[in-house]
Amino acid sequence: MISTGNPSGQLGNQIFQYCIARILAEELGSGLESFPLREFPLCMPFGQVEGERRQINFRDKNGFRPWGEIFNEAEEWNGISVVGAAPQNIDYLKPYQGRIQHWLGFDEPREPIDEVLIHVRLRDYINLQWAMTPEYYVMILKRLLPALKVGTR
Repeated sequence: MISTGNPSGQLGNQIFQYCIARILAEELGSGLESFPLREFPLCMPFGQVEGERRQINFRDKNGFRPWGEIFNEAEEWNGISVVGAAPQNIDYLKPYQGRIQHWLGFDEPREPIDEVLIHVRLRDYINLQWAMTPEYYVMILKRLLPALKVGTR
């Protein structure tokens, strides 16, 4: 059984956890315990399980581990493997992009919209001094979309 871990994380963390856990479950033919993401109705819980849980290690002293090692670790564990927030690396998701787009509903036809919303991650980024100013995002949007009327809220 593969589990996404904790339902109380931020939405971005939950999406990574869900996608990584679902990839592991599908590739290993395992069950999946997950928490629903209201914003993405195709991401629904697949089960509720009890028992000992073991966190899957996505990093080692050299950084991120290859999928093969992670699959082996999850398969060898005879219990519930838990996916935490650690696998936040887009390289893990690239090979599964088509599946993920379907899971999240991004492959469905949508009405065109004339707005762009940018979410600026602040809480931990301010503490780490990684946050950019709102003016930075305005400048980038003006470069990318010169015909767009850009403003901030």
